[in-house]
Amino acid sequence: MPTLEGKVALVTGATHGIGRAIALAYIREGARVVACGRDADALASLQSEAGDACLVQRTDVQSETDVEAAVRAAVERFGGLDIALNAAGTGGGMSLVRNADLKIAEEIWRTNVLGVLACMKHESRAMRERGGGSIINISSLSGAMPAKGMSGYCGSKAAVNMMTQVAALELGEFGVRVNAIGPGAIDTRMTEWMKLPGVGEAIVAETPLGRVGQTSDLTGMAIYLASDASSFVTGQVFHADGGASLMRYPDMPKLLKSLRSQK
Repeated sequence: MPTLEGKVALVTGATHGIGRAIALAYIREGARVVACGRDADALASLQSEAGDACLVQRTDVQSETDVEAAVRAAVERFGGLDIALNAAGTGGGMSLVRNADLKIAEEIWRTNVLGVLACMKHESRAMRERGGGSIINISSLSGAMPAKGMSGYCGSKAAVNMMTQVAALELGEFGVRVNAIGPGAIDTRMTEWMKLPGVGEAIVAETPLGRVGQTSDLTGMAIYLASDASSFVTGQVFHADGGASLMRYPDMPKLLKSLRSQK
C-alpha cells in the first residue's frame, strides 16, 4: 500500500532537482501534490509527467502572496494540506567574508530564510485546520558545518535549522510536526560547480560512502517524514550526506579558482 495514500502535499522548488524528485515520489506513494516553482516550462513538464494527481502552481517563495495562494490552492483543489516540503532555495555566489556582496547575501536570505518562514506560516495554518500535518524543510549540511567562502549560504541554512526547531516547539500542540533534511553534496543543477576540476574528487574523498549523492537518495527520508511512520518525530535535522558530516568539510576556496584571486 502506498504510504501517503489520501494525503495532500505541497512541494516548493518542485521544478528541478531535489524538489522535483520528491514531488514525483510523493505522487508515486499515493499523495496528491501541489507542485510550486517559478519556471513555467518546467512546471508544464512536471504536470505532463505527473498527471491528475498533481496541480502545478507558479510560485515565488519570496512573495508571501504567492505562498498564501499556493496553500489556498491545495485546500480548494484537494480539500486540505497534510504535508509540506519546502525545497525552494538558492546558492548564490561564493566569496570570502571580507569581500562579501551584501546584495547577493540578501537574495540568498530572502529565498532560503524568509521564503521558508512564509511557507511555514501559511502551511501550518492550513494544517491546524486539518488537525495536524508534517512540514519538512530542505536545509543543508552547510547549515551545520561551516565552509570558507559560503557565509551567506551556510548562515541561511543554519537559520533554517533553527526555525525548524522553533516551529516544532510552537506547533506540536496542534499536531503539526516540523523536521528538516540536510543534504550533503547532491548532483543537481544548483551544484554544477562540483564538476570543476578537482572539486568533485575532493568532495568524494571527504565522503565515507565514496560518491556524490543523487536526488533519489533523499526521497526515502522525505517519504518517511511525511508519513505516519514518523508520527513521534519532530524538531530534528536529518543529514543525508553519505557520512560527510563525520569528516572535515573540504576547504572549498582552495579548490575554486574564483576565490584564489582573493587571497
